[in-house]
Amino acid sequence: MTEVGQSEHALRVDAIHLRVQAGRAEIRADLRHRDQVSVAFGPGIYRFLNERTLEAHLANLGRLLVAGWTRAYLESLDEEIRQAQGVHDQRDRSYAEDRSRIASYGASSDESVIITGRGMTDIRISIEDGALRRIGEREFADRTREAAAHLIGDYMDQVRELQRRYYG
Repeated sequence: MTEVGQSEHALRVDAIHLRVQAGRAEIRADLRHRDQVSVAFGPGIYRFLNERTLEAHLANLGRLLVAGWTRAYLESLDEEIRQAQGVHDQRDRSYAEDRSRIASYGASSDESVIITGRGMTDIRISIEDGALRRIGEREFADRTREAAAHLIGDYMDQVRELQRRYYG
């Protein structure tokens, strides 16, 4: 049953759950409910990582989540929505170009984990030097989750503002 104020499509989108893994590294990321990202490490992996290596793995996981999200979102569209979407005129082209250039930012409250994105395709992670030795695995995962939620929120706020400017 559809909740008040939520379309069937919104419920399908909310139900998307993705899990990705960074190559052979035992580092996984999950995405649920559009903006809830969690990171998990295989047994004993965290203590062998350094900040630069983990930045690369997390950026890769971010790109995999965005690609998976895009694919799952497109699959969730019914025919009526598909027909209404797309590029129909110069305004739509300009909107799509501006959306692809959105620079978004998310950080943990202590800024030990910072995530940036351009159009949500160029995901970059910055981990404060010494953070992995200073904080434990669970706390690091919490800080990453917090930064990812802020990044997604920032991006979506900018998309909504862009939609308002272009489409009223």
